[in-house]
Amino acid sequence: MSDFYYEESSSLTQRFLNTSSSSIEDEQQDYTTEQQQHDQQQQHYTEHEQIILSWTARIAGIISFISGLYILCLAYKRRDHVYHRLMLGLSIHILLWSPWHVIGPLAVPRGTPETWGAYGTTQTCTAQGFFFQLAMCIPLYYVFLSCYSWVVIVYGNFNPKKYQWIEKYIHIIVHIYPIASSIYLLCIEAFNSTGLGQCWISSIPFGCGDYDHHSDYDDHDDDSPIVVVCERGPQDITKKLVYFAGIPAIFYLLFPTIMMGSLCIVVWNKHKQLKKQTQKQKTKQKQKPQLQLKQSLVYVGVLYWIFIPHIIVSFMSVIGNRKHFGMNLFSCIVTDCLGLWIAIMYWYFSTDTDIASSIVISFKNMKHKCTPHQHHFNNNSNKTTTVTTVNSCAHCGDEENNNQEHGNEDEEISKPFSIKSSNSRDNSGKNKYQQHNTRMKPRFSFNIFDGTAPANGRLSEFVFDGDDEDEINDEKESEYWSGCQNG
Repeated sequence: MSDFYYEESSSLTQRFLNTSSSSIEDEQQDYTTEQQQHDQQQQHYTEHEQIILSWTARIAGIISFISGLYILCLAYKRRDHVYHRLMLGLSIHILLWSPWHVIGPLAVPRGTPETWGAYGTTQTCTAQGFFFQLAMCIPLYYVFLSCYSWVVIVYGNFNPKKYQWIEKYIHIIVHIYPIASSIYLLCIEAFNSTGLGQCWISSIPFGCGDYDHHSDYDDHDDDSPIVVVCERGPQDITKKLVYFAGIPAIFYLLFPTIMMGSLCIVVWNKHKQLKKQTQKQKTKQKQKPQLQLKQSLVYVGVLYWIFIPHIIVSFMSVIGNRKHFGMNLFSCIVTDCLGLWIAIMYWYFSTDTDIASSIVISFKNMKHKCTPHQHHFNNNSNKTTTVTTVNSCAHCGDEENNNQEHGNEDEEISKPFSIKSSNSRDNSGKNKYQQHNTRMKPRFSFNIFDGTAPANGRLSEFVFDGDDEDEINDEKESEYWSGCQNG
């Protein structure tokens, strides 16, 4: 009897355990299925998301094209300086690169899965990828501006004859790697649809490659990874992305950071030397290292702002095998508007005046010039005549010239009569204020990309030691020979 109860209880326990294990397996299968569905959603964009990304890239391409035209026009007018000629070359590549963003998925071959608006061919896709790779000239031009600034300040001493030699080397170097890499990738058919509505370094079908068939894995072993052979493009696509996209992106960020950091140290040491040599210019030179540091941060910060979002998206897509719509949209807005950020940087360093302050000053001058003034005319008979005049805003330039003539009345005392203001001290102070403020305020007293340092100019204090002695020796030699000729 006890054996019967024992067998019955054992069978019930076994049934319970089997039911529990089966339910656990079902839950695990459901969880696995949900996880796979979630992963598939992470790896693909909906049609609505593809449309948003496509038109965002097109708008960004239009903005970059307009910005490239702005840089081209401004740099062409100032092409007599090395810095502006370098920016002129950069703007040409922006104009070659940005239209392909406007074309967008239209260049992707028709029938490409999960690509909205694909109406192109293999040839149009290859052309788009080729120009995208060639556009590496844009960041390289920007990066090598740090070399230009270093040569101007450290080796050239702001003397154009001493730093102009670097221009031709920059123009050559920035084109070597982009052209060579573009031709190589073209030969191995590496320009294909990336699945992001454009063509660049990729292989098709999506997810193919990246397995070394010469490894120790057995092709017939169940534990060996399943590899899809690429129909077009390199089999080792990850390595190609690292070599032709990842390493250059790291170079874009590290190289100018190191160069500008070293330049800050050089300028700071120069500042300390000048501070020891002269105390009169102490207040003038107080802000030079801070200005150089600020401008370096602006210059390098533009690169980090442009490339960090793109690096994050690429890392998530290649390494994490997932696509985040929000992050990709942000990267599309920032990175594809590359021309805009470079144009803002160019305007920042190329504009010699502070526009905001100049507008306020012009308004104050206009208000001051349109107020009535009283002048007293004194003749030789000691009679005084008072005349009230109202300055017309249309003749502000004439009045300014008259004020300057009034300031030189001591030199014209032999004239029949002279003009004096009712309150000479007040008016002379106003005239000095007016003459000083009618000129635009300089944006910088020190510019890392200026490249010029005229005598008594804003950069002359940073001309390295030895230049002043050479000028003094030249003057003495000129005086000596002029004395010999007069004798």
